[in-house]
Amino acid sequence: MAQKKFNSLEKAIDILDLYDIDKREYSAKEISEKLGIPLSSVYKYLEFLIKRQLLRRKPRTKLYGLGFMIARLGYVMDKDMEVLEVIRPHLEALCQETGETAFLTMLTGEEVLTLDPVEPQRLVKFTIEPGRRLPLSTGATSKILLANKDEEFIEQYLADTSLRRLTEKTIVDADVLRGDLAQIKKQGYAISDSEVDVGARAVSVPLFDQNGRIFAGLSVAGPSERVTGEMTRQLIVLLKKRAAMIENGLRLALGV
Repeated sequence: MAQKKFNSLEKAIDILDLYDIDKREYSAKEISEKLGIPLSSVYKYLEFLIKRQLLRRKPRTKLYGLGFMIARLGYVMDKDMEVLEVIRPHLEALCQETGETAFLTMLTGEEVLTLDPVEPQRLVKFTIEPGRRLPLSTGATSKILLANKDEEFIEQYLADTSLRRLTEKTIVDADVLRGDLAQIKKQGYAISDSEVDVGARAVSVPLFDQNGRIFAGLSVAGPSERVTGEMTRQLIVLLKKRAAMIENGLRLALGV
């Protein structure tokens, strides 16, 4: 009985996990198809999630969107996100120093979530939505996370994942990606140009906790024509400096 309840809870969480900045509402049929759950079961999970105000059915579209409980929990989490409170000033400083967009990435399942972007006050810039999900295998901001996972994780990911081409520069060969990841880990930073967004270049470094485990990526991204060779070298130095300051600040403030 307990196992059955746990499985139902797991399915309900899977439904909530479908939602992101690019897809904010679903039909029951879409949920059924995406998760491989019978439609009759989907309706039971939806009924439970609506009852707890985790989802709501929108009157106009008749589709299911996130509920008011999510908004409340988000507000509570925002007030208690001490890690981001420590990191935010460094993102602002990076944006000020470089004139480009600074942001964090974190691993969620087998995808990467973008967090807390700080954009410069200029007309042409790299813009990224907070909460955007990215493939773990593509772009500096994702590969910095994958490269610093253990070999078993990397091999399991490559075995389970079909590498998806987003642009002409996306790496879709597993052996080429392995070599790229090894180089990224060795040098301590990742650089990508137009792998995810055409015309954008990014530089990323890892953030480690006190146990030496990667917990986030620190990145700066901008238009490729501005983020050239010399600036890229400067970004590597600035990012590594800020990463060390962040890691030290988190250890002192939170014991992370």
